[in-house]
This record gives sequence, structure tokens and C-alpha cells, in this order.
Amino acid sequence: RCGFADSQRYDPDVEYFRQWRDGGVTAVQVTVTTWESARPTLDTISRWYRVFREYEEYVVLATCGEDVRIAKAKNKTAVILGMQNTSSFEDDLGLVEVFHRLGIRVAQATYNLQNFVGASCYDPADAGLTRFGRFVLAEMNRVGMVMDTSHVGDRTTLDCIEHSSRPVVVTHANPSFFFEHKRNKSNDVLRAISSNGGI
Repeated sequence: RCGFADSQRYDPDVEYFRQWRDGGVTAVQVTVTTWESARPTLDTISRWYRVFREYEEYVVLATCGEDVRIAKAKNKTAVILGMQNTSSFEDDLGLVEVFHRLGIRVAQATYNLQNFVGASCYDPADAGLTRFGRFVLAEMNRVGMVMDTSHVGDRTTLDCIEHSSRPVVVTHANPSFFFEHKRNKSNDVLRAISSNGGI
């Protein structure tokens, strides 16, 4: 089983980690940033590093698939660090690699507002992936960071899929045919995600 912890303001509590273990949760993705720039995001990552030291009997940082398998074998929960926005990259392409080296494995292009990378699902006009966004995506592809398009506009999502050399994911949204909502994904997006090998 896998889960998605949807808040960077998460206050680690050993009881929560016990629930993960007792519930048989193999892996979770936790959000270390939504709106923050680089410095506050680094603070959150450092707090998670402390969690991994203090609660090592329950949780472990996962940076690859093998880490998840090892965590399961040891009855621990693998924690995958992710970003719900590329705002922490600021306007510095080099920060993609820096955050990857710190353990970030998933980054969402936008979070409800347009940024340097592209448009969100709530923007009145979705112009797609920006030129800088294409550079960010290429760098994410190079280092092995997954592009998430959950809060991202459809045009920007389709651009991410088209320009990505790796699968693109939607970690927390539903199909529009199930429920019409700005965050939910159209059939065109779902087909494109599938054809790209994403989920």
C-alpha cells in the first residue's frame, strides 16, 4: 500500500508512524513545500532528516525503488519526499539537481497559481509549459525527478507529457468524467498520461 501525505506543515508524531506500520503502509509521499521558496523548503527537508534519525525503527527515506522494497522487508514505511510546486526552484535551474541530491523525487509543476514553469488548473488562461518550464522539465528528466501534474492546467499537463522523456504522473486528482472539477483531468490528459507510461 502507498499513501500521499498532502501537507508540508506536517508535525511528525511517533503515533502517526506507528499507524503507518500497523496499517501495513509500504510507502508514502510527503510534501515538503507548496508555496515556499528554497530556504524554507530546506528547513522542512532538514526536519524530515531529523525524523529519519529519531524514528528510524518506523520510517526511512526512499530515493529509489529498492529503498521501498528494503523498507517493506524491515517492516518500515518508506518516505518519498516531494514538492507540490516548483516554486522552490525559484528561477535557478541548478536548484533542481540540488533538491534531487537532498532526496526530492517528485515535483509538481504548479500549485493552483501560474509560476515560472506553467499554468495551474485555476488560471483563467492556460498558455502551457513556459520556456523556462521546458528547461526545468528536461533537468528533472536528467536527474530522475518525476513530474507531477495534479494541480496543473490541462494544456500545461499535456505539454509536460509531450516534452518529457520520462513518464509524467498525476498523484492526486480524479477523471473529469467522474466529477467535473477544475483539478480533475480530461480524457485527453488521461490518454496522454497512459501513452507516456505515466500513472
